[in-house]
Amino acid sequence: MPLTTSPSFTAIDRVAAAVYAALNVSAFTALSTIGADEPQAAALPYTRLDDFVETTNDTAGKHGRDVVVTLHVWTIDTPAAGRKKAAAAILNQAIALLDYQPLAVAGLTLKACKYETALTQNDEIEGVSATHLIATFRVGVSES
Repeated sequence: MPLTTSPSFTAIDRVAAAVYAALNVSAFTALSTIGADEPQAAALPYTRLDDFVETTNDTAGKHGRDVVVTLHVWTIDTPAAGRKKAAAAILNQAIALLDYQPLAVAGLTLKACKYETALTQNDEIEGVSATHLIATFRVGVSES
């Protein structure tokens, strides 16, 4: 069935809410605080959803969107724990909660949520050396 019109909608806000809800559970928050603010050294480890990229992905006669969600994780690793180990543990939990899991995206049908990429870099939060892990997840949705 061909698409006749292109509805004006963005899925960013609804996808962000679904991803936040999936991560705002004890299995994740036991490892990291999750919020929307800039990280403070005293609050590390800290995770923030940010940097959304949305593209059109119409399929099967329905309008759809792909939203790439960027997860930023800041941690302080002690030498005994091993470099970047805390950030990796948080990412592993995020993958367990998001990768191909049935996210509830309000008013839209979920096609899939899949883990895509991650990178780490050194950062400094209020003068404290920290690991900054940046991971992306692609969430595909369509009209219900």
